[in-house]
Amino acid sequence: MVNNIKLRHLLVLTLAVSALPFGLWASHIFSPGVHSTNSLTVSPFSWTNTDGELVELSSVKSPLVMLFVGYLSCDSVCPARLGELVTISRSIPSQELTLLFITLDPNRDTLERRKELVASLGISAGAMDDKALSRLRFELNDRQGDISLHSANVYVLSPAGKLITVFGNQSLSVDTVKSRLSKLNV
Repeated sequence: MVNNIKLRHLLVLTLAVSALPFGLWASHIFSPGVHSTNSLTVSPFSWTNTDGELVELSSVKSPLVMLFVGYLSCDSVCPARLGELVTISRSIPSQELTLLFITLDPNRDTLERRKELVASLGISAGAMDDKALSRLRFELNDRQGDISLHSANVYVLSPAGKLITVFGNQSLSVDTVKSRLSKLNV
């Protein structure tokens, strides 16, 4: 009887220990955001702005780019995030921080619609080809698949593509952004 109890305890312990690597792997694969920003650099990318011009990340004049990927017909995350970005754009000069909205739905978020609804509010708005956008979202570990499954993440990148920080599902305010960036010494 004592041997059976010891055997069960040993079996439970073995299963628990062997499940740890799987749990870590699964949390990395299925999580909604980036875990470590220490060494992540995305591949160079470009977008078409609301003037129809191709803009490369490396050509951005400010030291930081705050990137949000969404779509204008969204009825949940995007309107709130864009509202927060508008408030930030009115308080932090574009020489310090470029705000960039990249659409997930360029067919409905036409150049004219992005210009009217986003760029007019002080936020750069762009579209990327599907392959480049998929690659960027993969590199950022952003949710992919169905358009409605996009994340609320806002990514802060250097013009060289280095990921500086990620703002997840929390509300964004000017104070939140300034505080986080000052703690990171950027």
